[in-house]
Amino acid sequence: MNGGAFQADNTFTVGAGTYTVTVKDANNCTVATAPVTVTSAADNIKPTITAPANVTACTNSGCTATGVMLGVPVTADNCSIASVTSNAPAAFPLGATTVIWTVTDGSGNTATATQTVSVTDCTVPTIYINQSGCG
Repeated sequence: MNGGAFQADNTFTVGAGTYTVTVKDANNCTVATAPVTVTSAADNIKPTITAPANVTACTNSGCTATGVMLGVPVTADNCSIASVTSNAPAAFPLGATTVIWTVTDGSGNTATATQTVSVTDCTVPTIYINQSGCG
C-alpha cells in the first residue's frame, strides 16, 4: 500500500528463494508481513527459426562447391538463445543438399528449419583435338 493505492503494476525481478513481504500503511507503519516463496518456472516454449533463402552455387573445386555463403537464420526465443548450428558440409556435392539449421534455447528446447543448396557444374568443357594424323 502506498497512501491507500495498491501498486499492482510494479514488477520485481528476483531469483528463486523465500522472501518476506511487508505491507505498510500511509504512515509507514507495518500492517502485515508474510513469507513468499518464488520458484523458477520451467521454460517449455520452443524457440523459433527461419532458415536463410535457398542458395544456388557453381562447382569450384573438382565436382564440389566450397565457400558457399549460406546466410544467417533468423531466431527468437522468449528467454535466451544458447546456440544456432547447421549440418552444412565444407564442400557441397553436385545436386541438391538439404541443410538443417537447429536453434537451442537456454532451457534446451530446440527447433529446426531447412535450406536447400543446389550445386551445378558451370564449367564449360574443353575439347582436345588430336592433330597428329594418327588416330
